[in-house]
Amino acid sequence: MLITEHQLQSLNQLERAAYDYIAANKDEVISMTIRDLSKSIHVSPTTILRMCKKLDIKGYSELKLRLKMFQIDSVVATKNQKLPDLDYLGALGTPVMGDKVNKAATLIQASKELILFGLGTSGLIARYAGHFYEMMGCKAQVIDDTYFHYTDKNYGQTIIIVISRSGETPHIINRVKFFKDREAVVIALTNWDNNSVALLSNLVISYQVPRKEISLSDVTTQIPALVSLEAIAHRFFELENSA
Repeated sequence: MLITEHQLQSLNQLERAAYDYIAANKDEVISMTIRDLSKSIHVSPTTILRMCKKLDIKGYSELKLRLKMFQIDSVVATKNQKLPDLDYLGALGTPVMGDKVNKAATLIQASKELILFGLGTSGLIARYAGHFYEMMGCKAQVIDDTYFHYTDKNYGQTIIIVISRSGETPHIINRVKFFKDREAVVIALTNWDNNSVALLSNLVISYQVPRKEISLSDVTTQIPALVSLEAIAHRFFELENSA
């Protein structure tokens, strides 16, 4: 779950017991409520939430999201298993996508500041990516709040990675315009390359998977965005550590 040794050392005995149980029972915890988990571990829900806070996890919902992402990564890495709507994973190996990943990593390496920006589910992915990039030696600021106060300055040395499934969320479009007006370089991770966010961006990495809805909610997979972010981080690490 991208937890550092320093974070683990900050946990008290009960919090560490909760962490050890979760780490050993990831698949089961994904489907458990916080009360069910607290009963299984014999600690209070408050202890679990304290553990989350010390590990820089925004509550129990984000904890389960991270566990789900770990589960997805494990399945993708297993041969002869296939998840739906993951043809994009093969596309990452094409020259066109490889060039885009390399360009994104090169831009980040040359910049002075990296901001990961997303709202809702995309915001959770941005937070995950923030932790992942830090593990790769790339510090990133994460913006996942509509009420975030934006400094009115020149962003000429800043890379903004915008994660937006639809690319049509009004608040995100306005923020992209804000950064572009102040000379930021914007990289869009979005489902299509012709939506509003994509058209405003300097570089677009689109995954083009079929839209899915359940009870009028957009449940289109976000796995391609997650995989793209990890691919960029790995390429950044290679560039930073090349001879």
